[in-house]
Amino acid sequence: MSHLSSPPRTLQAINWMKPLRAFLFSQAHGGDWASNAFRELEPLIDAARVALSVENASAAIHVGFWRPETQKIAELAQAWPGTLLLSDAAVGSLPPPVIVSSLPVGVVDGLCFRLALAGYGYEIADPSHPSVKDLQSVAAPALRTLGDFEPRGWVEQFLEAQPQFEQTLRSADIWDDESYIANEHVLDTSNRHIIGIARYTLIAGEKPSASGILNNLHACPPWFLNDKLQNLNTTVRMANVFKGHNLSTVAHIAAKGYNGLLKLPNLGQGSVHGLGKLLYEALINGDALKRKTSKLHDEVDPKALVDYGPNSKLSAIDDDIQDGLLKISRHDAALSLIDGIVEAAQCLNENERGIFAARLGFRCEPHTLQQISDQIGVSRERVRQIEVKIFKKIRRHLFWESLAERLDGLLAERASPLLLGGISAIDPWFKGAEELENSLAEIFKHLFPERFSILKIDDVSIITHLSTEEWTHAVDSGKSLLREMVSEKPTEEYVRLQIEALLSDKGAELRETLWRQVSSFALWTNRAGDAKRLSGYGRTAEAVVSAILEEAGMPLHYSEIERRASRYEDRKFEARRLHHAAASVGMLYARGTYGLFSHCPLSKDEIDLIVSEVEDIVSSGDATRQWHTSELMDELLDRGLDFDGRISKYIINIALQNSESLVYMKRMVWGLRGSWSGSAASRLDLRQAVMALLESEGAPMSTSEIREKLFSGRGVNSHFQIHAAGNLIRIGTSKWGLADRDVQLKDPAAYFEMIEKHLEETREGIHVSEVSSVLGDLDEDTSKAFFGYCKGKGLRIDRAQYLYPATWPSSRRVWPNVAVRMALENSPAEGSTLDDIFNAVRRLTKRDFKKFQISQILVVMEGAVFDPTTEKWRIDRNTALDTETEDELEQGM
Repeated sequence: MSHLSSPPRTLQAINWMKPLRAFLFSQAHGGDWASNAFRELEPLIDAARVALSVENASAAIHVGFWRPETQKIAELAQAWPGTLLLSDAAVGSLPPPVIVSSLPVGVVDGLCFRLALAGYGYEIADPSHPSVKDLQSVAAPALRTLGDFEPRGWVEQFLEAQPQFEQTLRSADIWDDESYIANEHVLDTSNRHIIGIARYTLIAGEKPSASGILNNLHACPPWFLNDKLQNLNTTVRMANVFKGHNLSTVAHIAAKGYNGLLKLPNLGQGSVHGLGKLLYEALINGDALKRKTSKLHDEVDPKALVDYGPNSKLSAIDDDIQDGLLKISRHDAALSLIDGIVEAAQCLNENERGIFAARLGFRCEPHTLQQISDQIGVSRERVRQIEVKIFKKIRRHLFWESLAERLDGLLAERASPLLLGGISAIDPWFKGAEELENSLAEIFKHLFPERFSILKIDDVSIITHLSTEEWTHAVDSGKSLLREMVSEKPTEEYVRLQIEALLSDKGAELRETLWRQVSSFALWTNRAGDAKRLSGYGRTAEAVVSAILEEAGMPLHYSEIERRASRYEDRKFEARRLHHAAASVGMLYARGTYGLFSHCPLSKDEIDLIVSEVEDIVSSGDATRQWHTSELMDELLDRGLDFDGRISKYIINIALQNSESLVYMKRMVWGLRGSWSGSAASRLDLRQAVMALLESEGAPMSTSEIREKLFSGRGVNSHFQIHAAGNLIRIGTSKWGLADRDVQLKDPAAYFEMIEKHLEETREGIHVSEVSSVLGDLDEDTSKAFFGYCKGKGLRIDRAQYLYPATWPSSRRVWPNVAVRMALENSPAEGSTLDDIFNAVRRLTKRDFKKFQISQILVVMEGAVFDPTTEKWRIDRNTALDTETEDELEQGM
């Protein structure tokens, strides 16, 4: 195996009676390589596929009258495990399409072998393609520093005469003939031509000529040796001889040599001389490069490039000629987006191109700086520096401006987004662009940071002049503007004009997209006879409820709010969440019925009259008295102010929101400002009032008795709650008393000692329902009374009614509602049945319950969702956990 510049194969004696055959080179079961000859195509292909079916096995096919040495083929094929190699003769003989690598992967006995890329049980990318080099090849040598560049051989001679090429060769990692053979393809077109002819002159010791080229083909550059003979303007005689002897490339002619060609039948000395002339003209004109990178500049005389030696004229090549070649090769090669990127990368050396392709994800997976760092064994910062250097080198290529001009043209006067996935339908020059999203994003970021970007909007990639930051700012500004305009209730038409005005000429094609993005959060009122107006903004339950109430034009029961909210398919809320929102954004007009201030049936003058009258009523009495709106309503009616039946305790509560003299103390209770602060804690201590009442009565009282006694003495509504605390304890069901008076125990100290001992042994709190079992001989009512009695004896009772020492931070028991949530959160994705949750709660709390108690907790628990089809409960983790909605305002203290 050798490179394309290997010495010609020795001409062997030829048996002219040998038939044309196809040879398959593969490994036998014992591991030894062998060759098999075939006369028909189908058995050949079948055998090749069988050979490749073995893991990491490789094979090769050649078609001809003779075959190369099997061992040499084996050495080449083993370097490409799992693949099939085809000689150029095989490529020309097999039925199309034959997909092979663009460059040979090796030469054996003068035969060029290429890698089959598809069709034999596998499909791979072209490893010889300049833009898809495997990063495995980008090893430490890729980071060769400037000081490591040591030209040798003809490269050293060339740079002595032409030092201006040093940076060009250094960038391509070319410092001797071996590195030239490996890396010359990374040079740009004009430099490949110039340096290839200069190398010929230095190696052959003479300038290229028609008479001498056949003896010096070994000095020709690889791009020339790889050219097809069919591309030469050969005579019919030459073509027939070449075809008959399986000669298809210039490399095959190099293998024969001048004397070998003379021995071919039907190819006389005149034909050989004519061939030399054709080869010379093809080399000087750079025909192979023309076909690869479009036409060379007509103004350049390639003959001016060949005079190199003692009387060298090469040093007289001026920069204009070189720039002309470079400019034309760059511009004309951009036949498409992909071709342009490939051509622009020609100014990079092989290793730089590997990194360039990896960072872009050009026909490969995109690599991060760290991934490349790990692979080539240098620091991430070093890779970043190389990347900066790469983009600095390619920035000057004219292709980029051509790309920018095309994009500017497509974006000009555009009224809709330029979709990456549809750009090739508009301009076929962009064919394949949809597969280069990451590549284009990187190119835009490094080469056009202020000019182009790719935005991802609703999972659709869009090319635009706007940067990601500019688009985000426009969206955020639009949302803020809509929020500010909600109170003004503007029409949809006006709102849209304001939003679209946020994008001027830059990004004008995205105005419709911006409106769609921003308005998706808007809520509109569409009343009959009026234009569609903005009534809310956002995805919260509060925004939805506000919009529903605004559109309704009257107060609604929360069940009706829930029904109307179901129309918003993109915003799903549970009934309890909507009830929370209604209590937050609305005003209470009746039990469970909420509305806006604008729904109040009274005029502004009527509201002002109510405020004035109520302020007079409150200020004329005891300054410390607190008034419930039901009492105030009675006073107003006594004064003849019924407002035709439009007044209620709820309307009075709403009207008093405008009072400057009164302070609201929650739950529809009002007091004189200055005597009370505006918090629930400022209300008369209900517990103290109840205890005073119990003391005056001298015996336990029921809840209804306490309510009746207190209602006539202070502004207490018919709904109120009493909580056990301190000396106030519960004595049986719905009965209250005083601990130091009403708890009748023979030996309280002994019972207390039993409680303390139990707490010390279990290290857990005791629930009120567990006291009787701990004390043994007490009935339930007495146990509950004693439970309250213990609270003032160095023990505490938490809200879940667990008794525990005051020295503990908590009762160390799991509350029922917490246990239910824990059971839900630990449920499978599909949820759990009520029985499963019930058993889990009993286990977590170490208590017994009724199943309906757990069911009630589930019904009111935020985020708990019941699926009637599966009859299972689950937790909706997308539902925000809010605090409990305050009891409806009319509920008692």
